[in-house]
Amino acid sequence: QKIKVDIDGSISYPEDEVFKVEQKYQILNIANYCNECGNCTTFCPTKGAPYKEKPHMYVTKSSFDETDEGYYLDSKSGEPTLLNKDGGKLISLVDKGNSYQYETDLLCLELDKANFRVVSVNLKSTTSQQISIRKAAEMSVIMEGAKQLEYE
Repeated sequence: QKIKVDIDGSISYPEDEVFKVEQKYQILNIANYCNECGNCTTFCPTKGAPYKEKPHMYVTKSSFDETDEGYYLDSKSGEPTLLNKDGGKLISLVDKGNSYQYETDLLCLELDKANFRVVSVNLKSTTSQQISIRKAAEMSVIMEGAKQLEYE
C-alpha cells in the first residue's frame, strides 16, 4: 500500500508495488568491519559488490551517529528499533510484536506484521501527497537480518 492524501485532507491506501527480496544472501554490509577493499565483489556467492550495494549496518551507536547514511539496531529497550539515516534524515522502525511502528519526517504509522497493511497513520502534514512505504518494507527485512547478529 501507499498513503494518498487528497486536497481535501482525506486519506486512502491504494495498492502499491509488490516488494520482493530476490537475493538470498548478504542482505547487509557490516560497516564497522568493512574497509571497502573490494574482496567481497570477487568472492560474493551471488553477484554485485556488497560493500557498495548493500545497506550499511553499524554495530555501535557512536559509529552510526557519525554517518549520514546507514542503519543501527537498538534492542536495549526491549522493543527492537531499527534506525536509518538517509541523507541525514532519521527514519525508525520499531518491532511492536504483532506490528511495526514506522516513523519519518512525514508520518508515523502502524503496520500489521502479518500482511504489512496500514493499521493507523498519523500525518505530520496534511498537504496533498502520495507517500510510499517501501522503505518500511526494506527496513523490516534489514531488521530481521540484523537481529541475527551478535554484538554489543
